[in-house]
Amino acid sequence: MANKENWEVSYIDEDGVYHGDVQGGLLLGANSIYTASGAIAITDNAVCLDTLTAGGTMAMTLADGVIGQSIIIYLGNATNSATVSFLGLNAGLNLVTLPAIGDSATLVFLYNIVGAGKWVVTNLEGTASVS
Repeated sequence: MANKENWEVSYIDEDGVYHGDVQGGLLLGANSIYTASGAIAITDNAVCLDTLTAGGTMAMTLADGVIGQSIIIYLGNATNSATVSFLGLNAGLNLVTLPAIGDSATLVFLYNIVGAGKWVVTNLEGTASVS
């Protein structure tokens, strides 16, 4: 998939106000490696989880993002599985499980009908799953 330098979107905010032809630039964040359980930085764009260095299963959390934000979470060095649970508006809704090396999940933070954003899993690779 090619990156698009500019994007355009229309949406209705929580007050019912229509926002058409909103334009912006390419959204890029940091690429980070995590070696212990904890919170994934909301500024990350790509995340590699390393359960080998962690010495066991990793339990990660992800807070609400901004509309249009995307993140790829990858299990890059593994002897154990990793899970990602959501905080904020998604709390308790889904759990992403990455059980094997090379598994990944791609998520996008989208505006939903109840006036708030929500992480949506758009792609799973390998044996990754959502429950």
